[in-house]
Amino acid sequence: MTNAGRLSITTVFLGTVIGAGATLSRSAVAAGPSSVIADTAYVVNIEQAALANNDFRRVLFTAPHTQLVLMTLQPGEDIGMEVHEQGDQFIRVEAGNGSAVLDGVTHPLQDGSSVVIPQGVRHNVVNTGSTPLRVYVLYSPPAHPDRTVHRTKREAEAAGHHD
Repeated sequence: MTNAGRLSITTVFLGTVIGAGATLSRSAVAAGPSSVIADTAYVVNIEQAALANNDFRRVLFTAPHTQLVLMTLQPGEDIGMEVHEQGDQFIRVEAGNGSAVLDGVTHPLQDGSSVVIPQGVRHNVVNTGSTPLRVYVLYSPPAHPDRTVHRTKREAEAAGHHD
């Protein structure tokens, strides 16, 4: 495939959503891709997918350099303070209220907030609200095994996975 073709696929992955009238069932969120194929794009209404997600972590798609993950933090829950030494992270809030702690500085989060976390920044995201904090995350490079699902934070910790 040409570089122009790969750029086009990347644009579809990052920029295209299902039409406004389309709905995404819980089973569509849960199904996800069965394997990584470098020349395959992934299209999803990310807002609907994030709002439907009840799992602490659900990897939706893994490409060679980027990974799309849904996360839901329950009231009072956090992802845990950490630093990514090998890549960057982008977080977009779709519902709820929280805070992002970035190198010791706390920033409020709400529906529509986004956070870009460069490699090496010590960070945590905390649900400070009374309802679930629903976000999607882009990791570059991927941070979790493809198709990872952790229904709870406790399950993620037991598996040895943090953020």
